[in-house]
Amino acid sequence: MKKLALLLISCVISMTALAQNNAISAYTNDNSGSATNIRCAPKGEVAMTIDSDNQYMLLLSNPQDGWWQVEDIYDPTDEDNVISLKGSKTGKYFIHYSVVGFMTRNYGSNYSLREKPSKKSKAVYTFFGDTFVHPIEVKGDWVKVKTGDMKHTGWIESVMICDNPLTTCP
Repeated sequence: MKKLALLLISCVISMTALAQNNAISAYTNDNSGSATNIRCAPKGEVAMTIDSDNQYMLLLSNPQDGWWQVEDIYDPTDEDNVISLKGSKTGKYFIHYSVVGFMTRNYGSNYSLREKPSKKSKAVYTFFGDTFVHPIEVKGDWVKVKTGDMKHTGWIESVMICDNPLTTCP
């Protein structure tokens, strides 16, 4: 329990420090059947792979052209299992947005993705209940996402996302 508290405190500190870099938390969701690639640069060579059968939690920052810089990776089922980032000659690691994401938190109600990061912006897609989305970009308290089926893109308030695959984030 003490280790979990320390991990949570560490995540809060990391998130605060990375807020200036448009950081978010998400988890892997790779249905390709092969290992998930962590690359040295966007579209670059593979630095390392992680098992696509497991959903790893990620701290991501600096989105660029569909790629996120990976700051941390850990296994949510084992708080002591922080995955060491290795294999990059630059010391940086990247993952494509299409293999990461999170659930929305609109349980039992309608929610709309917005054209721009504002509650007053036009709704571009409305759905009922929670749904899986892929993060593309962050602006302040808003995250630009693409729906799990890759058909719809829009902005969602960050308070409406659940970045843990093991809970419903009530």
